[in-house]
Amino acid sequence: MLDNEYLDLDKWGSGSAAIEKVHSDEPLSTDWMRDDLESCRHEFAGPVAIEGDHVDELPKSIRDKVTNRKILLPEDCDIPIPPPPKDGWTDRRWGQIPIQECGEPLVQIEPSMESLRRLGTHSAYVHQNHEGLIIPFETTGPRIRGASVELFARISVVQTLHDIATYLPPGLNLMVLDGHRPPQVQNALFEVQVKRLMREQGMLEEIARKEAQKYVSRPSKNPPAPHSTGAAVDVAIYNHIRGGMLNFGTLFDDMSEQASSDYYENATTFQETQFRLNRRYLYWLMRIGNFRGWPFEWWHFDHVKDQVGAYIAGKTTAQYGYIHRWVNMLLPEEEDL
Repeated sequence: MLDNEYLDLDKWGSGSAAIEKVHSDEPLSTDWMRDDLESCRHEFAGPVAIEGDHVDELPKSIRDKVTNRKILLPEDCDIPIPPPPKDGWTDRRWGQIPIQECGEPLVQIEPSMESLRRLGTHSAYVHQNHEGLIIPFETTGPRIRGASVELFARISVVQTLHDIATYLPPGLNLMVLDGHRPPQVQNALFEVQVKRLMREQGMLEEIARKEAQKYVSRPSKNPPAPHSTGAAVDVAIYNHIRGGMLNFGTLFDDMSEQASSDYYENATTFQETQFRLNRRYLYWLMRIGNFRGWPFEWWHFDHVKDQVGAYIAGKTTAQYGYIHRWVNMLLPEEEDL
């Protein structure tokens, strides 16, 4: 465990903590992607096959690329993000979907070890101060209790993340910032958000606890908080060549309206259109792996096998319930944590 030092990007292959620059503000031109793809062709194996009924539901420009195993570029994904269900978020209506637990174990999300590092990890909550969650790579202050450098998810989810990452061009990496959360981490994040709403927006505690669930699920086992199932991940796209995350318009873990996935869908300025393009790129990249985006956070995605993913996708059952990391066993108890 590393407590008070920046993670070494070359050592860990895991994100922008090794630098202070978080965002790459340079317009997302695809010319350099094409040049780098050509120069790295000799060492680039190309996308892997992704199959399933969900591929048939993708927009044609994306479906054709996936079917033919071709790299996805931003212009392929410049398609509006579809609206999620309008209701059911603060009252956790998604939690009414029954779970038929499939029993898959949790495994560590290992960064890709090939030279192009198409999948990376950076545990966003290891070094953050509880009161500074919108600064994603701050290393001062105490860790959130229970957070670890290693990130975990269900084994099929991990494999799918690696598959998705192969559709990025050389120089861009899919960066996983968070995965499965132990109960103490989920509780800490929820309480931070409740206190922030009370302090910054003057909400009564009862109202703040309800509103907070747009951003951080209340810790429970039934329904399980999405990150407690091992099927929810927080991700971004990292520019490995230029250094820094692509600019999505807000920092990771921003709890404002601007963090909503579709906030820039009606963009009017050039800068806003860049934010929109980056968000669309990330959204459709994750969709090829059958993930669905949490509508209030552009970085949060649920596989359709958990309740939130199933709810957004219109499924009638889920397959991932609450699972405990340290003993890696299913805990189907119904009482709240």
